[in-house]
Amino acid sequence: MPRTPFPVEIGLSLAAGAGSFAVSALVCSAARGHVPDVPLGLALLAVVLLIARAAGILYALPAGVAAILPTTGSFCLRCGT
Repeated sequence: MPRTPFPVEIGLSLAAGAGSFAVSALVCSAARGHVPDVPLGLALLAVVLLIARAAGILYALPAGVAAILPTTGSFCLRCGT
């Protein structure tokens, strides 16, 4: 299988980060008040680990960082800080 050019991989990893931010924001908004924080965080961690296993760290790192941002934002809104 031919290797994807590095600039294309960078663009795909940015798209993976943006997509994971959007999906995580939707999930966190829908789950707010219905799902405890720990299971939600563990579910997001499991998804990031699956991305790391399937696609590698180049995709998992931006996806993980982007997935945690809406989570911390919703937590801070809930606790008033």
